[in-house]
Amino acid sequence: MKKLVLAIVAAAALATPAMAQTVTCRTDAGRAVCHDVYGNVVTATRDALGNTTWSDQYGEEVTVRRDAMGATTTKYSDGTSVSVRRDAMGGTVARDEKGNTVRCRVDAMGKTRCR
Repeated sequence: MKKLVLAIVAAAALATPAMAQTVTCRTDAGRAVCHDVYGNVVTATRDALGNTTWSDQYGEEVTVRRDAMGATTTKYSDGTSVSVRRDAMGGTVARDEKGNTVRCRVDAMGKTRCR
């Protein structure tokens, strides 16, 4: 199951964000408030260290941090974390806290291939 989640995260990092058309965001008092077509509300705040924390109306929180090398580390409210980075060939590498790794790339036909 964790491999499937990693594959989805890695594929999503390569894909064009299709959901961007169905989400509207506004900035209010230093935080972004986003609404989707289903009525869900997500609030984003950024701290002094550059960490962005997303929280929804159900109390779930996700903290996203980008390091100097461009890798993104995402920590979820249940304690799990996933690190996503680009490799030397332009592919995406996703790794969780247990060391499970998924590598994805887009081939010449535009198809995403993960292993």
